[in-house]
Amino acid sequence: MVNLPGERYREKGQALLIVLLVMSVAITIVLSVVARSISDVSVTTHEEESVRAFSAAEAGIEEALLSGLSVGQTTLSNNASYEANVFETSPSGRFFIYPGTLLTGDSATVWFVSHDSDGNLSCSPYCTAPTRIDVCWGKKGTLDNDPETPAIEVTIVYDYDPITSTTGYATGVNHNYQYLRVVRATFDPNVSRSADNKFNSTNLGTDCTGLDQVYEFQKANLLLNNAAERLYLDCWITPGCAIAMKIRFFYNTTTAQPLAINDLLPVSTNFPPQGKLIESVGTSTDISRKISVFQGYPEVPVIFETAVTSSSDIQK
Repeated sequence: MVNLPGERYREKGQALLIVLLVMSVAITIVLSVVARSISDVSVTTHEEESVRAFSAAEAGIEEALLSGLSVGQTTLSNNASYEANVFETSPSGRFFIYPGTLLTGDSATVWFVSHDSDGNLSCSPYCTAPTRIDVCWGKKGTLDNDPETPAIEVTIVYDYDPITSTTGYATGVNHNYQYLRVVRATFDPNVSRSADNKFNSTNLGTDCTGLDQVYEFQKANLLLNNAAERLYLDCWITPGCAIAMKIRFFYNTTTAQPLAINDLLPVSTNFPPQGKLIESVGTSTDISRKISVFQGYPEVPVIFETAVTSSSDIQK
């Protein structure tokens, strides 16, 4: 068979086309691998910088916790930096929103008196005489008949000498705590469960609106008299009598729930700071991470609330 001259040229053109196609496929694969590598390196670098920034923010929190003061811009050995600021957490208006959520066994403390620079109780600048306490808790939509529905225990610590009918020892110059007394009550939205466990019933949170969110449950007006389901203080109307209120959650083992206190004070009375809010921002190159921590004032560990203590031997 004889090949004509034009046919040889056509075969050369086909070979060139195949070579170009193979090169295009190869270049596409190479570019894809390079792009994927660049993307992986970028993601890895971003993650590493995020970890450095977060670690720097944690370092700022630790420094502020140790010193109790704000910390200016500080550069670490890995070139990451942090800046931490410390603020007093003063409630706004006539309510206090607890900065966090609570599970069963957790408790939140609300103070009615100020703390001085050494951490002692003080009426400078504030010692409040609350005339009403509304406790609001539970996310909107929490069912009152759910086994996980949170019940609460409310404990109010107050300062009163029944013999002399006087108060103000704990907040005085000598900070005498021997006359501290407590009243306690428990409240449960789950009526069937509260009957078995001797919890008092509660009511829906109709007066707990207008805060940061709508709360499902409320126990209103806990002071003023000693009727059932309310807490009575012998000296409730005197500033320096009510020291603090501790609220503990029960039954909600899996879902943490919010808490707020409403209508605590007379209109003309300021509410004391409740602790410190520490905010730390860590930065690494162009990545920033922020951590916020609430530090409440020191208080007696929970275990001592159910213990018996005495300065001398205890006799049966």
